Amino acid sequence: RLSSEARHQLAEKLSMEVERADIQIRENFNFCSLLNQSNSLKDWMDAGLPQDESSQENGLMMKNSTTYPLIVDPDLQANQFIKKKFTKAVLVTITGDEEISKQSLLSAIKFGHIILI
Repeated sequence: RLSSEARHQLAEKLSMEVERADIQIRENFNFCSLLNQSNSLKDWMDAGLPQDESSQENGLMMKNSTTYPLIVDPDLQANQFIKKKFTKAVLVTITGDEEISKQSLLSAIKFGHIILI
């Protein structure tokens, strides 16, 4: 996982390489728009995804990832978004004060349920 700062540094390096290779791109080129070929971001914002660039990048990384994301969310913005966006999915929510068995957690993972801790 890359921090927002690391992503911006990589984007700057890529932009410099594109410029050095004399490849023409739009002046207002945005990597999020490149990764967002559908209207996913608009739909996600309608479901409560914050509109800041970092949240949009995180959403696109989750969408395009081949692994399960671990989201650290102290402000509970992602938590609220996930609950609203995935209302038809099985959500297993575990609060910090709950006891949960290892078997319950493994079962949720096995069946591909979304786990919110």
